[in-house]
Amino acid sequence: MNVDLRNVQYDFDTVGAQRQNNFRLSHPRTSYRFFAQEEFKLSSAWTAYLGGRIDATCYDSPFLSPRAAMVYKRGSTAYKIMYGRAFRNPSTYERYWEPNPALYAERINTFEVAREQRLHKRVNLITSVFHYRLSELIVGVPIGGVLQYQNAAKANATGLELAVNGQPTHWLEAAASFSIERTRGIDSSQKLQNSPVGLGQFRATVPLAHQRLLLSGAVRYLGSRLESDGGSVSAGTVVDLTATAVRLQPRADLQFGVRNLLNTVRSDPLSPEHTPHLMPAAARSIYVKLTWRHD
Repeated sequence: MNVDLRNVQYDFDTVGAQRQNNFRLSHPRTSYRFFAQEEFKLSSAWTAYLGGRIDATCYDSPFLSPRAAMVYKRGSTAYKIMYGRAFRNPSTYERYWEPNPALYAERINTFEVAREQRLHKRVNLITSVFHYRLSELIVGVPIGGVLQYQNAAKANATGLELAVNGQPTHWLEAAASFSIERTRGIDSSQKLQNSPVGLGQFRATVPLAHQRLLLSGAVRYLGSRLESDGGSVSAGTVVDLTATAVRLQPRADLQFGVRNLLNTVRSDPLSPEHTPHLMPAAARSIYVKLTWRHD
């Protein structure tokens, strides 16, 4: 069970020192969830998994999200066939900005086939092919000069992902992945906004000083994306670095980090109702984090 104690939305205009309140909405939400899963050992090589989750809120109809998987394992290699269904309820903004009582949850059906292989006693290779079907997508639709959110779109996504992770040596822990996907809207030739063809990431951690100091780095690649006005955002790569002193004191950890180390200039596309159509991403930033534990 989850309860939103406060969920308030304001809209106002300010001209000089005058402020005109257009509306104030408050819609606290109570939600309930129940999840169950069962494992069936069919043979020494085959295992089946069946599960489901029910979600309900005070504003939305109950939704059942089933999940099923069949796993075949032979030696150090496993093959998996998986299916799942999920949803996303409308946000307060989408439901009440221009009220639409008929608005309901977005839905997605996922199909995936994966192969997991142990290349080394501490290194794994994962290859997966996936297909997603999205329906009842919530989009802004102009109605009489205002924007109302409606369940008015569909989309499909098909792709391939390769991932390697593990600890190749005692002093290095690393993971890398790259995926290629094709996403299309209702029309099979319609490309979707803000949907890159390629995604890649690499991260590594090196422990020093008998595991008391951890040096970590991450590289993230994001392919080019389509803007709402038909233009495109170029691909970009971001590098992050962190250093963590573990148990600097018996109860304290200290972390120092740099996000976007190379100060890469990036932007993210916004939905059509926003002007401008791009949101500049954060430049290089430095942070210090102290964690104190109460045993």
